[in-house]
Amino acid sequence: MGSVYKQKVLGIESDGTEIDVISQENFGHFSPLGMEMDYQTNTLWVCAAVAPIVKHPSETKRQTAVLAFDPNGNLLR
Repeated sequence: MGSVYKQKVLGIESDGTEIDVISQENFGHFSPLGMEMDYQTNTLWVCAAVAPIVKHPSETKRQTAVLAFDPNGNLLR
């Protein structure tokens, strides 16, 4: 599950525990908007955008990105 406000991708364990799949540090000013998992390459593709309403009200640029992550290592590819 992606959190626009927390700027990270979360997972929910079977006992309900919340875990960081992709931490905020890997997103910078971006917030995740949509995701698709490619199981053949073990890549989590994330559509992201700067959301100035979240934490960066002075940010005027409307930047977007498609990011590729290794979900097992919490790493941007």
